[in-house]
Formats: sequence, structure tokens, C-alpha cells
Amino acid sequence: MSIGEAAVPSTGVSLTIHDVAAQLGHLRWLELELFRALGGAVTATTDARSKLAASVESRHAGERAEALAVVIPFIEGLTADDRTRCHEHDAAAVASAVAGTGAESRVAEARRALRPLIRAAYESILAGTGPVADAPVRRVLVAGLAGVDQDVNPC
Repeated sequence: MSIGEAAVPSTGVSLTIHDVAAQLGHLRWLELELFRALGGAVTATTDARSKLAASVESRHAGERAEALAVVIPFIEGLTADDRTRCHEHDAAAVASAVAGTGAESRVAEARRALRPLIRAAYESILAGTGPVADAPVRRVLVAGLAGVDQDVNPC
């Protein structure tokens, strides 16, 4: 059993390649939204500690989004825009998370609203992928999930 297998056991339900592409694209979109929300707050705040924390976490979200871009399957007829899209039901949560009035409230709301969505997306995809056929995808997902946990509990 490899790293991450015990923490997120497979449900035995295998996702199709189209499902994997759609879910990875949505997860990438969530990571990019967290990157955007936290990155925007960096320039809007004057507190050095807050600026540094938001900057580091924003960079991590951007790095995870770029790692996901590499493993999203290329499917004929699926455009680059189709490969990174939001699920309708998450759009409202994201919109409210980035609409805060002050930089600190935007950062707090983005973390509160987006982190659980991101974590759930990682876990859902891991549960629907197999350790052999989907090994490259799972490596990125396990590392990404660990990164989300590290940003939540930095010490």
C-alpha cells in the first residue's frame, strides 16, 4: 500500500476518463480561485504577517493548480477551457468567498469557503481512481491533499 492509500481508500467505483478529466478540471479551477483570492489580498493588506501568510498559501494553490494541469487527460473534443471549469453549485460559494470588503476578511472567507471544497474534491477523485491505472494522477492528488493539509496546519 502506497502513501495516501490508507488515508483515502478506494471505493471500488472507477471513474471514466471523462469523469476524471471533468473532476480534475474542477479541482484545478478551485485551486486557481484560491490562488486568485489570496493573491489579490496580498497587495491589499498592509500587515506584513498577513501578507506573507496569504502570499505563501496563494503560491501553494498556484503550484497545485499547475501540477493538476499536467495530469488532466486530453480528450478529443475537449478544449483547454473545458479542461478547467467550475461546477455550477460551487460558483456561488466561490463568488461569496472572494467578495469580502477588506483584505483580511477576503482571506478568511476564501479559506473558510474554498478549503473544504478543495479537500473534498481531492478525496472524491482519489476514491474513484485506481492505484495502478491512475497512479500518475493519484501521486499528484496525494501530494496536493498533503499540501492543503499543510496550509491548514502550518506547524
